[in-house]
Amino acid sequence: MKDKTYEKIFAKLSGHFLTQELPDNWRDFEEDYLEEWFTECALETYQYWEWDEVYDMIDRIVFDLIKLGVKL
Repeated sequence: MKDKTYEKIFAKLSGHFLTQELPDNWRDFEEDYLEEWFTECALETYQYWEWDEVYDMIDRIVFDLIKLGVKL
């Protein structure tokens, strides 16, 4: 279910965990660059978390919202 709806919701939600929202083309990023983005842009609350833990948390929220029928 990794479609455009997923990508847009993920990018929008990322702004609640990072100092800046991921751009719409974030799925085109290499994993190293995505890791760097998450590491450098983590809000203070998440700055000591592993980057993929924050990613996974956003991912779970996106899937919950999609299951609830949220559409863009």
